[in-house]
Amino acid sequence: MVLDNIILTIFFLRLQTNIPFIDRILEKLSELSGGREEIVLLALFILVLLFLLFIRGRIKKVKQKKALEYHIEEKDKYHISMEKKDLSSLVSLLIEGLGGKDNIKSVRFDAKKLKVKIVEYALVQENILRMAGFPGIVRPSKDEVHLLVGDEAGGLCEALQNLNL
Repeated sequence: MVLDNIILTIFFLRLQTNIPFIDRILEKLSELSGGREEIVLLALFILVLLFLLFIRGRIKKVKQKKALEYHIEEKDKYHISMEKKDLSSLVSLLIEGLGGKDNIKSVRFDAKKLKVKIVEYALVQENILRMAGFPGIVRPSKDEVHLLVGDEAGGLCEALQNLNL
């Protein structure tokens, strides 16, 4: 029924037009289609409609992608840093806070984090680590502790590795 209405609308549009350019196009279309210009116009209408829906979908995708983009200006970034302390005193506090030398399996650093593999989760004392001045402590799993250190992460990692843990 909807298809019939569209075909009738296109047919009446053809009859009511007084624009010579459109009349010539419709005559040429009638010659090429063998009198079935309504079907060709309907197919063309559907193609244009699909194209517009495709364009609308692409615009929507671009808008969603733009909405998900997150850009932080350099001035708005939070820079992690510790107070300048003597590394040797910091290492002793770090070992104590992590539960002693026997509780530390391995130590590595990544950017501004010190990543420590531990043996027993319960031996780690976060209050000692916080008092030592570490800006942040993260426990991603039962056998690992990440300490946000800042630029001193490499030096602390080296100092801990030199103690033959």
